[in-house]
Amino acid sequence: MRVDPTVEHLGLRERKKHQARQRIAHAAHELFQARGFDHVTMADVAVAADVSVKTVFNYFGTKEDLAFEGENQVIAAWLGAIRHRAAGTGPIDAVRALITDRVDSEVEARLAEFAELVAASPDLQSRLRLLWDRLEEAVTRVLVVESGQPDDLFEIATARVEAARVMSVIRLYFSDDVRAYLADGGDPAAWLDRAYAQPD
Repeated sequence: MRVDPTVEHLGLRERKKHQARQRIAHAAHELFQARGFDHVTMADVAVAADVSVKTVFNYFGTKEDLAFEGENQVIAAWLGAIRHRAAGTGPIDAVRALITDRVDSEVEARLAEFAELVAASPDLQSRLRLLWDRLEEAVTRVLVVESGQPDDLFEIATARVEAARVMSVIRLYFSDDVRAYLADGGDPAAWLDRAYAQPD
C-alpha cells in the first residue's frame, strides 16, 4: 500500500494513528454530505468508520472538529502564502495569489460543498467564525513580527488593521453571494480583480 508522503517519516504506530484519523474523517465527511451535519451523530461516524465511539472521541473532541478536520492545514496555507510572498507585495496580494493560483475546478467543487454544509448548520457557522478569528489573530502576529518592532503598540495596531483587510478577502470569498457567483460559473480571479482593484 502506498504511504502518504506527508507521514512517511513517521513510525509505524504513528502512521496507523494517522490512517485511523483519516478513515474516521472520511466516514464523517460522507455522512455529513449524505444527511447534513445536524443529522449525524458521533455514534453514526463510529459505525461508518468501523471503530468504537471512544476511538472517534480520542481523535476528535467534538463533531465540529470532524467537520473542520483540515483547519490547521488551511491556516498554515494562508500564513505560508503571506510569509513567503514576493518582495514588494502586500499580504492581500499573497492571499489573492493563493486563491487564483491554487483554486482549480476540483478544489472549487470541494469548497462549494463545504460552504453548503456550513450554511445549513448554525453550529458550523459559529465554528467557521471562530476559525476566521483564529486566522486573523495569526495573520496579525505574522505582520507584527515582519514590522521588526513586536512591542510597538502602533505597529501592533497597524498590523491588526491590515490583518482585518486580509480577512475581508477570505471571508467574502466564502460568503453566500460570492459562492453563488462562483457556482454560476464566475471567475475567482475576475471577482478579486474587480473587488480589490486599487483606486487610481
